[in-house]
Amino acid sequence: MLPVDGTFFQQLISLILCLKVVTKEQLFKKLAEHYNIPIEECVVFGDNFNDKEMFDVAGWSVCPNNSSQAIQDMCDEVIGNNNDFSVIEYVEKNIMKKIK
Repeated sequence: MLPVDGTFFQQLISLILCLKVVTKEQLFKKLAEHYNIPIEECVVFGDNFNDKEMFDVAGWSVCPNNSSQAIQDMCDEVIGNNNDFSVIEYVEKNIMKKIK
């Protein structure tokens, strides 16, 4: 099971900062591989064009409704505004339930 706690997210942010040359798609694939999670079972969140490659490989892609229409058209699901904690709410409602 994925260790979803403050330590995990701190380590993830540190890893992202250290690997500046790695794309989001590459990092996403490495994380899925590391945790032995099939990529088609993964959900990704993004709000800009630099997320497109990640949207293309994930099983499900989600963006906030304040992203551009072009980004919304790329995603499987559009949620509320990211300034209103919509990503956190989505994770709590749709993902945390499944891993508990």
